[in-house]
Order: sequence, then C-alpha cells, then structure tokens
Amino acid sequence: MQSFVRDGLVYGLEGAGRFDPSEVTQFYARDEWPNILRRYANVDQAEADLARIVSAAVSHLAAARAS
Repeated sequence: MQSFVRDGLVYGLEGAGRFDPSEVTQFYARDEWPNILRRYANVDQAEADLARIVSAAVSHLAAARAS
C-alpha cells in the first residue's frame, strides 16, 4: 500500500468495480485532511520562497555537472 493511501492523504479504492463519488467527497472534506496534506507538502510556504529554493537547487546541480 502506498503511504499516500495508508496515511489518509489519497482516497483508496477497495475494488475497481466499487466507486462511490460521495465517499470520495466526504473523504477529502474531513477536518483532518488539510493537516495530513501538510505532512506531505508545505502548502503554507510562500511561492516566492519556493522559487528561490528551486533556483538554488538547479544552480547547485548545474555547478556540479560543470565540474
């Protein structure tokens, strides 16, 4: 089982023939779901901060490749 499903981030289907859209909607509407998402992604981080982090990582990789 994928950790996304195990930890309650992603809705897990029990069987290919069984799909209930209302269950999926209820799953993602749970009060605890945003906190589970925060364990996997820093959704509260400013986009500008993330852009600087990605830029620094790309620069680091480019420098390592050039040497």
